[in-house]
Amino acid sequence: MVETKTDTAFAVSPARSRHILNAIPTVIYVLTVTPRGFDSEWVSDSVKRILGFEVDEALAPDWWLHHLHPDDKDAAVEKTTILMSEGHLVQEYRFRSKDGHYLWMQDEASLLRDADGRPREIVGFWTNVTERKQAEEQAARAREQEVEIGFKIQQTLLLDQPPRDFPGARVAALTIPSKRISGDFYDFFRHVDQCLDVIVGDVMGKGIPAALLGAASKSTFLQALSETLSLADHGTLPRPAEIVTLAHAKIVRQLIDLESFVTVAYARFDLERRRVELVDCGHMPVIHYRNATGTCATLRGSHVPLGVSEGEIYEEITESFEPEDLFVFYSDGITEARNNDGELFGLGRLAECVRLNSRLDAMDLIAKIRGAVVAFSNVETFSDDLTCVVVEIEERKLPLARMEREIPSRLGELAEARAFVHAFCRTIPGAALAEEATKELDLAVNEALSNIMKHAYRGRTDQRIKIGAEAFADRVVFRLHHLGEPFDPAAVPLPVFNGSRENGFGVYMIARLVDEVRYLRDERGRNCICLVKKRKPVREADHGADDRAC
Repeated sequence: MVETKTDTAFAVSPARSRHILNAIPTVIYVLTVTPRGFDSEWVSDSVKRILGFEVDEALAPDWWLHHLHPDDKDAAVEKTTILMSEGHLVQEYRFRSKDGHYLWMQDEASLLRDADGRPREIVGFWTNVTERKQAEEQAARAREQEVEIGFKIQQTLLLDQPPRDFPGARVAALTIPSKRISGDFYDFFRHVDQCLDVIVGDVMGKGIPAALLGAASKSTFLQALSETLSLADHGTLPRPAEIVTLAHAKIVRQLIDLESFVTVAYARFDLERRRVELVDCGHMPVIHYRNATGTCATLRGSHVPLGVSEGEIYEEITESFEPEDLFVFYSDGITEARNNDGELFGLGRLAECVRLNSRLDAMDLIAKIRGAVVAFSNVETFSDDLTCVVVEIEERKLPLARMEREIPSRLGELAEARAFVHAFCRTIPGAALAEEATKELDLAVNEALSNIMKHAYRGRTDQRIKIGAEAFADRVVFRLHHLGEPFDPAAVPLPVFNGSRENGFGVYMIARLVDEVRYLRDERGRNCICLVKKRKPVREADHGADDRAC
């Protein structure tokens, strides 16, 4: 009989098989199924190269259980029931090698049955997937970093703080971040004390690209407002439609090239004429709650979003309002939230929530809306941002007194600033501030100005600081405007009183001296420190004839 090459190959196959088993990056094992569980029957020699154990060690009873990571053991053992019922199982867990390090192992096992269908043995393959898992963890960290960057973009560039002391309107805004970054944004432009512009927008798409487009869109509106203001006749404001049309002209080509678009609601609230002018660029309908009738209506325009049509010419619609009316702006993340049955929250539920909670102030109403969406969807995190802005119309309360002063950024000017504080207090009609309260306000203004000069302007003496003061029936407000570096109070550590650290005392002292302090950017892009001191009536006996009550 002639021996073929194939016959020769098979004749030496055991040696070749051992070589192959030792060379592949996989441990092969065989377990016998017994009434007690699984007994180790055989394991390939590659167990020493991959995990460091001798074959005899790997065949010891409970060797597998003793080397599973404590956090993975219960799940790995529980999944063996899947193997017995379905006949095949792939799982990954951490396993301790002989040198004490944990490796990620992929375990793929198959159940073999005898002729009667009874479980007989398990054949499995262990593969070291540590490098892949490490790469996945690095990618996950990179995604988390992207989310963190996007969150910072949203907080610093997309979401401005609403004005808290605009006469005739109380404004609140809130964005609940989703699992993914999005391009929701809002901004507020105040025109003296008569008109307030509110802009709410939503960029198509998710992620950092959408957030960057949102920042660019918001900046474009600020540019358009500045340019139209510079071209308007003295004492007049450009129409919202003019601002939107110019902003659209500036950004439409870029949006088309990027195959993106932006929905926008631009509303101007004229508190003197009691009307709102709205330019709707494909955004969600604005809810208008009328207190006189106790009903909700919607304001909706017919224009397409920015970036859809180059030739779009935008116009506004006008609606009147009365004190105690509400206007609610929102993103589709609210109305498109779904419950377990896939049903949308919808505009009807949102309007009813507004109607039922119309007596709440603006911030509490937003909290109620958020609670209603969470209860409906039965989740705390959403696939899209939940953005909501509420404008609550009030009777206009104009300042009883107002003064302004501008000083150079020199420490020597602090004496003039202190004199300005006291001079303003003396002009307040009606009940004056108590002497102690005035001293506290004086110290807070002085410390805030010192921080601007030393830190925001870094000691430069050629810059300017504008001081604005207003007195209302219940409070006195000082605003310090500057063009220096912005200040983030959250980045300042709390002061340490044992002398081990010097910084933090100024911010701490200001917060203790006044009833409210805010750090924000004003409608002209300047940084602003706003100090609020509540007014408390004092008896004439509390101050003498030297007119110290200021």
